[in-house]
Amino acid sequence: HLASEGHRLRQALTAWRAINSDLLDLVTDLTGDALDHTGLLANAFSAATSIYLSGIYDYTTALWHSWGVSVPTLAMEDVKSHVVTILDSTRYALDHTNISHLLYLFPLRVAGARCTDQCQRNQVLTLLRRVGTNFVVAQAFEGDLRRLWAKPQV
Repeated sequence: HLASEGHRLRQALTAWRAINSDLLDLVTDLTGDALDHTGLLANAFSAATSIYLSGIYDYTTALWHSWGVSVPTLAMEDVKSHVVTILDSTRYALDHTNISHLLYLFPLRVAGARCTDQCQRNQVLTLLRRVGTNFVVAQAFEGDLRRLWAKPQV
């Protein structure tokens, strides 16, 4: 049942992205003038939610496969693409919008958990510190990520 529900949620995310593609496509070229600021937030949250859903199953993939159950995980390339989307959307939003920085904590935490290199980790930390200039709770997110990054990778 859990795997079926995951597939249903994955389909809902895919449908939502298709329905809102006009809004989301406007923000993929961050140099354009026609920018809907809510699209930046939507892009970051869509990417973060997609990664988060995959993460529910990613860490136990071998178990699911041993049971012969298909789960809605993302390919590593898709996860990396979503991390880049989160970082780019957040950076641009913090620079060019008045959307509350607090709203970007969830996407940054998710991206931070899936960063594959030190450069991306540094980007996450920089963005969290920018959020932290107005919201001290960002320091807790930074500490949490530093503990996660210090753990040996399995």
